[in-house]
Amino acid sequence: MKTSILLVDDDEDDRLFFQEAIEEINEDICFKSLNNGLEALEYLATCHTLPDAIFLDINMPIVDGHKCLEQLRSNINYDTIVVFMYSTSSVPQTITKLQEAGADFYIHKPISFNALKELIKRALDLLPRNTVENKQEKLFFITSENE
Repeated sequence: MKTSILLVDDDEDDRLFFQEAIEEINEDICFKSLNNGLEALEYLATCHTLPDAIFLDINMPIVDGHKCLEQLRSNINYDTIVVFMYSTSSVPQTITKLQEAGADFYIHKPISFNALKELIKRALDLLPRNTVENKQEKLFFITSENE
């Protein structure tokens, strides 16, 4: 069964960078990207198959990552989706708020392409069908070995 990933990020370059990394990691991943939280919520309400994971940027126009996360976690239909908050910010209070709001993991956006590929691989390994009892892990903040 294919892994399905949704990236929500308003930066077009970041979306293309992410997509290229996904393609190099595994061509068998179903990937979609959207510009903001509103687009993501509208997409999820109408799509036939929910993604396994959402990589959700924090700072976006229209509906930002915080608000989108709140909407996702208030709808039981989306309980099975693993949410990776994905941002250049690493403010501890922000990270704690996101964890309390229901984010599964927090990823600090890397600068290099290789670090991005490494982070995506690590993130995919944390998806439920890829690990045994991954919820038992206390890992929340994911960084690259190269950072």
